[in-house]
Amino acid sequence: MATLKYQRSKAPKADQQDLAKVNEIVSSKGLRVVSIAQNVSPWYYWIRGKFLLSNVARIYVALGESVQGKRRTIHIAIDDGIFGRSKDAQVLLEKDVA
Repeated sequence: MATLKYQRSKAPKADQQDLAKVNEIVSSKGLRVVSIAQNVSPWYYWIRGKFLLSNVARIYVALGESVQGKRRTIHIAIDDGIFGRSKDAQVLLEKDVA
């Protein structure tokens, strides 16, 4: 339990560049950003076969809304990878919200 608590306290923090990338991805899909939340655990995505995420990846869940009022969640990862080499953001999962 202490290890899990330690890892959550060391979770990567969001910065303005990350939020700008997330905003750009959501807008490119024709959606308006309603909210952006940070997800601190990559386990959900590892279980679903996204094994190329490191444990220092910053994962965001963005809620977007179309002009017609349809809402959609987009899970986006930004991973600096090994030795801090910058990678582009990648979309992990997209779901319609009922």
